[in-house]
Amino acid sequence: MADTPIASEGEIGEILEEKVELPSEFDIITEISDPITMHGLIQNKKHVVLLLIASYCGPSKKLIEDLPDLLGEIEKAEQEIYFGIMSIDLLPPAAIRFSVRDTPSYVFFKNGVEHNDLRFSGFNMAKLSECCEDLLRLPDE
Repeated sequence: MADTPIASEGEIGEILEEKVELPSEFDIITEISDPITMHGLIQNKKHVVLLLIASYCGPSKKLIEDLPDLLGEIEKAEQEIYFGIMSIDLLPPAAIRFSVRDTPSYVFFKNGVEHNDLRFSGFNMAKLSECCEDLLRLPDE
């Protein structure tokens, strides 16, 4: 029996375009299993990194193992970046919406705006750290 997608690609696009009042309570790492949570995180937090992973992907598993080290660096610097972890296994339309070709993939948002110039794929903690720093330096829009 095939898994039923939680939302279609079109529904995810519609949700992202809507302004939805959601609670602003998110952990520094939020596991995203539906488009509403994804939208709420992106719209309610200034700096967001979506981590698009796959359960079958070795580099995705390594990313999850190594992420606490990066979070420790961010907390020491007293910066506020929120990470949304989304499995494309559970939310396949997200892979289409964000044009995921490889996992893990990283999508960066500041004030709800996606910054494609920071986007990348593959396991590279140094690059993830560098892109997080770049995200923090972006001017407010």
